[in-house]
Amino acid sequence: MSIERGLGNLDSMGDGQDWNMFKGIEGVPFRTKQTDVPLVKRDDPDHMQPQLTHDIKVKTFDTSKPKELKEYTEVLNFCARKLGRIMEKETAYDKSSKSWRIFLTWACYFWQNPSEASQENIKYYK
Repeated sequence: MSIERGLGNLDSMGDGQDWNMFKGIEGVPFRTKQTDVPLVKRDDPDHMQPQLTHDIKVKTFDTSKPKELKEYTEVLNFCARKLGRIMEKETAYDKSSKSWRIFLTWACYFWQNPSEASQENIKYYK
């Protein structure tokens, strides 16, 4: 999983929907099912303004595997850029592989049109 896939760049976000990604607000990407960037005006009513939404990701990383260590590092960098947030982290040392296993839960942030944001997320941002 690359960060681009994790962001949903023309890829499924686990809900069976494909998203197009555009440069967003303050570095947080804007995702939409539209093929063009939506026109949003500052004086639009609040219910028409983009909504900050998120997707939760969960994975256990095996740091003895270079691909998973790289992916774990990408997630940390992604969150350090304030595009996401680490929500839970647990580590365990694996004596057999002499490496760490890291259970990580993180959120990926997006801006969306209110009509495309899930109802579950909208209720928390009103």
